[in-house]
Order: sequence, then C-alpha cells, then structure tokens
Amino acid sequence: MKRIGVLVTLLLIVGLPLYPSAAQPYSGSGGDDYGAYVYFGNLLSQAADLLNSLAEHDYNASLAIDFWNVTNTTYRTLLLYSTDERLIGLSSTFRDLAYGINLLYSGDEAFQRSLRLNNYLLGKSAVLEMEDGLSMVEASLSSLSAVSLRGEGGKELRFDPGNVSSALERVSALVEGYKRRLSSMGAPGGFVIDVSKNPAYALENVTVFGWAQNMSSVRLFIDNKSAFTVPVENGTFSFAVVFNSTGNHVLYAMGRNSSGTFISNRLTVRVLRAPTEIIASERGGKNVTISGYLLDWRGRPVPNEIISVITKESYSTRTNDRGFFSISFPLTSPINAIVLFNGSELYAPSYTTFPIFPGKSAPVILLSYGRSQVGVGERIRIKGSVSPQVPLTITIYVDESPYKRMKVDGVFSFEVSLRKGTHRIYAVFSGNEVFAPARSNVLVITATPINYTLRALLLFLGLLLTGALYWALTKRKREVGVEETTAPETVPQKKEEGGIPPDVVEIYRFLYRFFRRLLFLPPSTTPRELLKWVRGSYLEDLAELTRLHERAVYAKERLGSLDVRGLLKKASMVIVSALVGDEL
Repeated sequence: MKRIGVLVTLLLIVGLPLYPSAAQPYSGSGGDDYGAYVYFGNLLSQAADLLNSLAEHDYNASLAIDFWNVTNTTYRTLLLYSTDERLIGLSSTFRDLAYGINLLYSGDEAFQRSLRLNNYLLGKSAVLEMEDGLSMVEASLSSLSAVSLRGEGGKELRFDPGNVSSALERVSALVEGYKRRLSSMGAPGGFVIDVSKNPAYALENVTVFGWAQNMSSVRLFIDNKSAFTVPVENGTFSFAVVFNSTGNHVLYAMGRNSSGTFISNRLTVRVLRAPTEIIASERGGKNVTISGYLLDWRGRPVPNEIISVITKESYSTRTNDRGFFSISFPLTSPINAIVLFNGSELYAPSYTTFPIFPGKSAPVILLSYGRSQVGVGERIRIKGSVSPQVPLTITIYVDESPYKRMKVDGVFSFEVSLRKGTHRIYAVFSGNEVFAPARSNVLVITATPINYTLRALLLFLGLLLTGALYWALTKRKREVGVEETTAPETVPQKKEEGGIPPDVVEIYRFLYRFFRRLLFLPPSTTPRELLKWVRGSYLEDLAELTRLHERAVYAKERLGSLDVRGLLKKASMVIVSALVGDEL
C-alpha cells in the first residue's frame, strides 16, 4: 500500500491522469507541467498559512512537521521515480522551504520556553535558530521566483510567492521583537561563549555566539587550535562553524581589551555522526537491479560511500556525487534483500529491506498498419496483438503523449486521426504482478493534406486500366484451367472437357507477370514467394487474388461474370497502387 501511495503522488505531480479517457484527443493529453504547477501551488499556499499562524501565535507545531514530511516524501518520490530534473529541483526547493519553516516553529517554541525559565542563553539560541529559518525560507522563495513551467499550449506558468513573502515579513518582525525582549532579560556578564546546538551532527552548521565587553574582536579555539577571528559588535559576537569529525570538541575564545588578555569559558560540544536514509527500488529481468539514493537527515546526497545488497551473497558498490547507486545480480527464487550502509566516520549506518522476486517475462506487443502516409484528419484503424493472449491494460501513445488507455486480450484495434506532420505511434504496458513492463514497435505515419484532384485522376486511370485489362483478357480464347506446380506462366495447360473458365487464372497471370518484371524476380518464383517480396497497402488485395487463383486451379471453383469484373477492378487498382504508392 505504501508503494501505491508513492506512485499515486508521483502521478499527481507530473500531471498524468490515472485513467485517461478513451476518447481524449492526443493533442491535448499530457506534455505540460500543469499538474506539477497545481500540486506545488497548493504547497505554497500551505506555507503561507503556516507562517501567518506562527506570526499570530495561533498554531499547531505538528502541522509544520506534517508539511515537512509531505515535501520530503515528494522529493524522495521524484528522485527515485522521475527523470525530470526540473521537477526534482523544484521539489528540493520546497523541501528546503519546509525545513526553514520547521526551524522557525522550533525556535519559537524554544524562545517561549526561555521566557518561562528566564534563561537568556536558551532564548539567544532560539533566536539564532529562527534567523536560520528566515534565511532558508528567503532563499527558497528566491529560487521559486526563477522557476518557469509549461502550461497548455506552451503557456508559461510561474509561481506567485507574494502571500508567503508577506507572511514571512510578519514572522521577521516577530523575531525582531524577540531580540528586544532578550535585552530585558539581561545578558550574562563577563566573557562567555555558547552554541546553538549541542549535541550537533557532523557537517552541520552550528552557530557559536557569546559576549565580550569592551573588545573589538575575539579569537576562537577548537581543540586548542586557533580557528577563527570574529569581530565583536555591541559587546556580542556570533559565527557559524562546521565540525568535520565526530566526538567531543572543546571550544573557547580569547580576547584582549585595555585591561589585558582574557579567556572565555570552555565549552564541550558533542558531535555525532549524521543520520542517513536509503531509498531504493528494484527492477526485474534476467538480473534483478536495485537502485536508489543514500541521503542524510536533510535529504541531501551522501557521495562516495559503500552500499551493499545482502541476499544469499553480498554485492557492493559506491554512491556517486548525487548519492546514487545501482547493483545488479542474478536471482532464481524470492528472497528478502537487505540494502545496507555500514556507516562511516561522518555518517551513521542505515538500511532498508524489501522482498525481491525473480524477473518477470515481458509480453510482446505488435502494432501494424498497411500505409506509411495518410490524409490529414483521416480516421485510420491500427491493428495490434499481444502475446501471450492474456487480459492486459495498455496505453496507446501518439508523439510521446498518452492517447488512449484500453484493455486488450490478444488481438485488438483502435482508431486515430492525425494532424499534419510525421507521427510516432506505439503502445506501452506498465507491468503488473505477473508480467514485466513492455513497449511495442513504433509506427511512423505521415499525415499530409488530401489531394482530391490527384485522387480523381488516379481513380480514372484505374478505371481505364480495368477496361483495358478486361478487353485484353476477354479477347483471348477461353481455355481450360490447369494445375500449377511452380510458376503460373511456366506450367503447360491441360485441356479438360467441361473445364472452368480461365478468367481468374488469366487475371492472376497478368498480375504475376507484372510484379515479376517490376521486382526483377526469376521465372521460378512461385505465387506464395511473390507475396513475400511485395510491400504496400495493396498487399492484402494481392494476397486475396492469389488465394482465388489457387482455388480456381486446384478446387476448380467457378466465378460469375459480375465477380470477374470485380476482380478485374481490384487487379487494376493493385497495379495503380504499385506504380504511384499510397495516394489512393
């Protein structure tokens, strides 16, 4: 159920309908970012509501946590299943926006607690946390203002962060008020330092702050090594540090004024390994492939670390610069796989497990259509087949956009009309519990404006050819049919009393000679071999004439005069089509 929910979220984000309408024109299906625009626009409205609630001190902190969970899940889902870098980047921006809002909420709660305890250091740390949140939200809004998405018909879609910016100004005013209240609590006397987070994570920004009366600057020492020189303003100072190793680190500051050199209190900061998370998915086939990402607690990639997949054996690889990994291995029976990160000096271990099944076979989907050119707006029927013959649901695509979703069971067909231009048509099966995903062959069909004058001329030519062919054949003396063992024109004819009329045989022999000369085929070519060499929309008509010829020769079937005239017309149109192509 969890995976289904993730996939539904993904479909909503990328704007694909879950159940495309069978009658939906392909020109209006998919191909734009409107779904993403609506989804992220709703998240932007939620962000404004959360900030306004904070400014009014009428809020539920759990709502900010829920907002972070939604944006983080969206980011991880797109990272794992989407190939659209724009949407992945957009979801990353919203994840940072939500994290900044959570810092504001967490800092506000800490400040309220400092007031109750009359604890200046706790209040100062809370204000610094809220300032970090303000900076992160401002940076996210700046990124959003540069985002441009595609709407229907190529229309540009942009987010309006105005409501969020207005709410953020109210929260910024709230933080300034907290600073003024801090001054009334009374700062610690003497030369004192403290940190915004203790314990802290490796590679995490930690703010060191303190008080140094009558000093213009102080020098910070970490583990007895000089690290930074920090300016002092109005008797206070602050700066951010990042710890590149875990364990206990001792901090203190040294400063000088007119009275001499002074050393602050010594502060021990406990630095922990940063939490990590593995998100992964599996893909079946001859080999099973597990791929995914190693992320830190903020959803940022963890590069160049070893990931192992443990089944009956162990397979390992390293993450790339984006934290991505992929491992393939053979599998013959179902098994519970463990994807494991053992941890490193800076990152804590993590793992995930899920059942893996041997690769599924993919069904074979074939599409066919007799012509490569059609008229603009002409309604054409495309035939298809699925093997093995089992009920499946497939989606027809035209020019990379979903056109029709249909249930099939073996042989199927569908209709489509095309705009001017060259189009690609194919079918996609997304997979199920039994079969792996599959994609059909691609039909390339060009739609051109219909030339009715040319069609009329070709039709007239066909009628003339029909008359000429009929005159040529009826002029001959009627002969008795014979059985063929090789090519029709190489078999001697055997006269039999009461034999069948030779019309079908003569019509086919005329066609046979025409195509053998047109295609430069040897005299030994049989009628069935001839069909293998012919390509074009007239192939079915020629195949029908071949079958009638065989029935006339072997089964001695007789056709009436009206049927013979119909065959003459069909034979004439086959010749015209062979000469001029698909214009008819």
